[in-house]
Amino acid sequence: MLLPLTSLFGLYILTPGRRIYALSRVREQAEAHDAPGLFEAIDAAIAHDRGVLELDAKRRSAQKAKLPRVRDTDIVVDRKLSIIHSLLTHFASEEPAPSTAAALLSALFPVSLSHHLRLPFVDQSAANERALELLEAETHEKWLQSHGFGPLIAGLREAHNIFKATLLARDAASGPSWDEVRDARERGQELYLQVVAKVISRFAATPEQRTAVLAPIWDQNLAIQAYRRQRRTPVDIDPDSGELLLEDAETEAEAEAEAEAEAEAEAEQGVL
Repeated sequence: MLLPLTSLFGLYILTPGRRIYALSRVREQAEAHDAPGLFEAIDAAIAHDRGVLELDAKRRSAQKAKLPRVRDTDIVVDRKLSIIHSLLTHFASEEPAPSTAAALLSALFPVSLSHHLRLPFVDQSAANERALELLEAETHEKWLQSHGFGPLIAGLREAHNIFKATLLARDAASGPSWDEVRDARERGQELYLQVVAKVISRFAATPEQRTAVLAPIWDQNLAIQAYRRQRRTPVDIDPDSGELLLEDAETEAEAEAEAEAEAEAEAEQGVL
């Protein structure tokens, strides 16, 4: 069983900005106490967490983009496909075999209508295009027009074009998922604790020096402890100045909740 360092140390999980700020101060102390062997681990942890901040910034930026929801446009397409499927099913039951309606049903929905509607968005977009190619082809044009499918096909084309454009816009504006950001943060905490472990090993025989080098980390640990005791969400700090990021305090919990809710909703719709 793999035991992560988070289970071996009693330190709180820090935000990326707090880790960077603390580790930068630890590096200064390591240099003052002649411990250049710690630099590589410290620099790697700092570089990783700066990447985490960039990743999180991209996620937040994508969440703030007020794009039409893909699911809303998909629902319109699904309704029109369902109407076409119902009418074809009706005509297939009325016409002697082999019927044009039955042939169209088989070609449009080779598995089933339900299977088509439950495809992931990208796959459903491709399936919609294939269905429209069949409906708009000359092969069955006369039959479809004579049975009143013309307006339905035109409506499906319009709805699908909106759906496709919305999907493309979402993908262009989408950032990292919350899972990606969370995994990166967890990795940052692990690298941060590796530095702590190396400091403890390096100064095992000199507790005064160990205390001095780890003081910046202990300061941040006490700060997080204060937030926890007040049952408040810890606020991140500027990784360079150490100043509180008040905007972060106002948006972080909301952004995380929104990301998780979005992921759960998409999972229920079978679009992940």
